[in-house]
Amino acid sequence: HNGPVMLCDYHYGLVMLCDYHNGSVMLCDHHNSPVLLCDYHYGLVMLCDYHNGSVMLCDHHNCPVMLCDQQNGPVMLCDHRNSPVMLCDHHIGPVMLCDHHNGPVMLCDHHNGPAMLCDHHNGPVMLCDHHNGPVMLCDHHNGPVMLCDCCHNLL
Repeated sequence: HNGPVMLCDYHYGLVMLCDYHNGSVMLCDHHNSPVLLCDYHYGLVMLCDYHNGSVMLCDHHNCPVMLCDQQNGPVMLCDHRNSPVMLCDHHIGPVMLCDHHNGPVMLCDHHNGPAMLCDHHNGPVMLCDHHNGPVMLCDHHNGPVMLCDCCHNLL
């Protein structure tokens, strides 16, 4: 298929990472409504902020969730000009996705196959808003953010 993979908010457009009072980081639309990461097998997937400031994708059992393609290869987030895209918290600046060893987690393509969000059992993870609508990732100019491999090829 090798087409662009977009994460878009079906109802609102822009999706932001918001920092709440307890220090956790959640995906929100521009009306500050929560955008939930839904795990196909387990349910809710959260972005958890730990005491050292690192951010980790966890399922509701606090098991790490990896960002993988369907062959378990890493993928990278790029904007539509193939520039790297950072996940930012609109209160405290950039945040990084880290694994449970505090290593950075990148979205990379390994076999140029479709990029999927997988849990640690390789089950598919879907991005949904709180109405179960599809979610798209946009840059701060509301431009689409596409998944590219490390050679800047669209997935």
